[in-house]
Amino acid sequence: MHESGVIRALLRQVATLTADRPAAQVTEVRLRVGPLSGVEPCQLQAAFALLAPEWNIDASALAIAWTPLTALCEECQLEYEVVDFSFVCPGCGSTDARPTGGDTLVLESISLDTAEVAP
Repeated sequence: MHESGVIRALLRQVATLTADRPAAQVTEVRLRVGPLSGVEPCQLQAAFALLAPEWNIDASALAIAWTPLTALCEECQLEYEVVDFSFVCPGCGSTDARPTGGDTLVLESISLDTAEVAP
């Protein structure tokens, strides 16, 4: 499952972005994922749950936001949300469309708890 490689790269990126706050605890890692991103959200969750503890991150810290698949009709120029991968324009019925969104896999944010821990 290549999602493990994606999560390993993500965790390295989180470590790099939080390196200047070594005492901070990562409380949330938010991703934005679309249906054309090439990854399965449930597989990302499973890989994160397995690998995050190695980076001292809680296994439940991953939050995934879904980006819908959208397309632009080449006939009438209507941009619409694609349902069930059916590229049929709801405006004119044309199947001549090109995807305009839904191919994202983006690290949207990292939340940290920077409260000082008593010795």
